[in-house]
Amino acid sequence: SDDLPAVENLSQSHRFLPPKDCTPSTAGLHSITTKSIGSLTMFTLYHDWDSVCSFKVRMCLEEKGIEYLSRRVNLNRFEHLQEDYREINPNCLVPTLDHAGHTIVESSIINEFLDQVHTASSLVPNDAYAIAKMRVLVKLQDDVLYHAQRPATFQLMVKRMLSNLSREE
Repeated sequence: SDDLPAVENLSQSHRFLPPKDCTPSTAGLHSITTKSIGSLTMFTLYHDWDSVCSFKVRMCLEEKGIEYLSRRVNLNRFEHLQEDYREINPNCLVPTLDHAGHTIVESSIINEFLDQVHTASSLVPNDAYAIAKMRVLVKLQDDVLYHAQRPATFQLMVKRMLSNLSREE
């Protein structure tokens, strides 16, 4: 459709790609963007750019227009296994959302939480049957699609990276 933005404009305007000014923070995690939400409590999203589950939460944040502090946890550098991140999320997974000192894990649960605290632009349909269909699709993504893409992700990213490490590493 002619009214859709070009792909390059879409990715820039919605921050789906990592910004060029990504710099390491003192905690070993990467601080990317800081934004004020006015009177609302700041959200901090710990995520990696290549994580499918992180992408799912970033899409929800963007769709709802929620500003947040973005903290990259570089999975290729195993930052999710470091003690500073383990204190944030003992499961050592991304994404993790911090809101007012409360930590929320699991992308689908994070998205439900965001929809409940920012009700002005709900992503949940009003019809009970439509809600049921939505939940089936979310369950399909969580239970089937996510697990189906894991072997491909391992082969494309992790296996090659691990093969470059020495035995000691």
